[in-house]
Amino acid sequence: FNVAGCPMYLINEEEIIILKGEKAMIFRSGREKPATIKWPKVFLGAIIRHGPDRFLAAYDNTFYSIVDEQYTEIFRTKNKSHSFRLAFHKKKNLWAATWGNGLVKMSVNDSLRLEIIDTLSERLPDNHIRGLYIDSENEVWIGTRYKGVIRIIEKPNGQYEFQPRGRREKRGERGDHPAESGVDAGVPGEFRGAHGAWGEGSGEGVA
Repeated sequence: FNVAGCPMYLINEEEIIILKGEKAMIFRSGREKPATIKWPKVFLGAIIRHGPDRFLAAYDNTFYSIVDEQYTEIFRTKNKSHSFRLAFHKKKNLWAATWGNGLVKMSVNDSLRLEIIDTLSERLPDNHIRGLYIDSENEVWIGTRYKGVIRIIEKPNGQYEFQPRGRREKRGERGDHPAESGVDAGVPGEFRGAHGAWGEGSGEGVA
């Protein structure tokens, strides 16, 4: 089908899903033809694959399972900010990035049951997340609106170390519009390079 204007999601390291009505096309790296599957006609903010025919999805603070073309609400957080990026960490924990209230870390079992392990909001240098990536070393990276790219190192006893890797700006440094700073200046976007390298691009360049 014509994919122009259709929502597109990165569902794992090698696959992109494009939705249109009650169908979806899954494009996989190294595969010439996409796979077409049936899909529930529902708007979602983020999608990630959890198995051959199973997906997890989020919209606002609500999480859904999508199994055998059916979607079911499975969990709702108290976080009032929109969840728009999902990423698996060590294949057992799910990180959810929110638009304005930091990160949520959850456990997920084979039955797609979610349970909150931790929330990172006030502890982060910037709660306005714009990109989320887990690298090949299982380290968590985020792109933020005001503080650039940040590497998150997990420490014992639920502690974290935050290592800034990108350009920092004060809010509104380039003008009255607060969006003209950090990685949100211009049109932000994630990209992957060779060997799993990841970056966050904006009108100010890339990090």
